[in-house]
Amino acid sequence: MKKVKHDIKFFLTNPSFVKWINNSNEESDYYWKKWIESHPEDRSAFYAAKAIVERMDFKVARVTGEDKERILENILKEEGSEHYTEVPQRKYQLVKFRKQITQIAATAAILFGLAYYFIEQTYINHTEQEVSKVYQVTRQTERGQQKKIILPDGTSVLMNASTSLTYSSDFGREKREVVLNGEAYFDVTHNPDVEFIVKSGNISTVVHGTAFNVYAYPNEEVINVALERGSVAIHGNEGLHEDPVFIRPGEKLAVTGNLSNSVKSKFNYIEEFGWKERVLVFKDSGINEFINKLERWYNVDISVVGSSDEDWKINGLFKKQGLENVLEGLEFARKVKYTVKEDKVIIYTSVSN
Repeated sequence: MKKVKHDIKFFLTNPSFVKWINNSNEESDYYWKKWIESHPEDRSAFYAAKAIVERMDFKVARVTGEDKERILENILKEEGSEHYTEVPQRKYQLVKFRKQITQIAATAAILFGLAYYFIEQTYINHTEQEVSKVYQVTRQTERGQQKKIILPDGTSVLMNASTSLTYSSDFGREKREVVLNGEAYFDVTHNPDVEFIVKSGNISTVVHGTAFNVYAYPNEEVINVALERGSVAIHGNEGLHEDPVFIRPGEKLAVTGNLSNSVKSKFNYIEEFGWKERVLVFKDSGINEFINKLERWYNVDISVVGSSDEDWKINGLFKKQGLENVLEGLEFARKVKYTVKEDKVIIYTSVSN
C-alpha cells in the first residue's frame, strides 16, 4: 500500500504535534521519533513545520507558551481541522459572551492570516536555515570505560575504551554516516533507502541494517571489521577506485594501510566480540599490542624496563579479571617481573626470557 505524503499544513493543524514542540516530554519525543522513522517521505514537511512552531516566539509581544498554544488553537478552529474537536459550551454562556466571541473570532482571523504569511516566508528559507544549524556531534569514552549510545535512527552502538564516534546533527535525514576512532559494536537499524556508513582510517564499512564490530585504533596498524549478521561492503577511502570487499557472517577483514592490503578470514567469536562481556583476549599479541590493550582496559600507564623481544606471542583469556591477575599470567608465561603503584605499572624484562 502506497503511503500518503503529508504537507506542512498537516502538521501545523495537528494539536499533538504543536503541543509536542511547545511542551515535549519523553513519551511524546518517542512517539514523534518513531512516526518520522516510519514516514521518511515526510521529513521535509515535518522539519519545516517544526521550525515554524519553534520560531513563533513573539518576543516583542512577550507571548507565553500557553498563549502560543492558544493562538495556534484558534488557527486550527478557523481551518476546521479534522484533528480538532471543539468542546460544546452552554447556551447561556454563548448569549452572555456573544460580543466577546465575535471579537475573538476576528482576532483569530487576523492571526490566521499572519501565521500563513509567516509560514510562506519560513518555508522559502527553510532549507537554508536547516543547513546553517547543522553541526558535528562527538561521543567518546575514556580509558577503562565502555558506553552504549543510541543514534537518532535507533541504531545501537557499544563503544569500547578510548573510542570516539562523530556524526552530523542532521544524521538520518538524508544520510547516516559516522567516523570511528577506536572500537565499537554496531547494531544498525534497517533502512533500505539510506545506507549506514562507518568511516575508520582508510576504509568505509557500508550497510543498510546489520550487526558488526570495527576495531580501528589510530595507533595500531591493522583495522578489523568482523560481521556477526547481515552483510557489509568495505570500501577504500583513498580514491584508488578499488573494488569493495564483501564479507559474510562469521568472517572478518583485516586491513593494513589500505584496502588492497587486506585479508579475509573466519573469526573466533570470543576473540572479536568478547570485550562486550568484559572478556579480555590476547591472540599471539606482541608486547606493544599487549601494553596498549592493558592501558585502555584498566586506565593505567605501563612502561618496560630492560630489553623486550618483539617476537613475543602472548595468548590468554581473562573474563572480568583484575589487572594483577593479567600481570601474574604474564609473569608466569614470560618469566618477567612487575610492580604496580596506583595507575603506574612497570614491567621488568630482558631478551633472554
